[in-house]
Amino acid sequence: MKIGVMGSNIVRIVSENYPVPMRFIGLKDTYVESGDPFDLLEKYNLISNDIVKAVHQVMDPKR
Repeated sequence: MKIGVMGSNIVRIVSENYPVPMRFIGLKDTYVESGDPFDLLEKYNLISNDIVKAVHQVMDPKR
């Protein structure tokens, strides 16, 4: 569960007029460590390939 993400507020407002399938991408409620930014993005599945994968899952849930 992603808690307190800014996207949830934006989605709530926009979806009232434009309902569409969506998926949130973010960190679960966890402590994160410091390190190389790219390594951390990769560890927490936030690199571009992960975003593309999530888009495909929303657009075609059978994948």
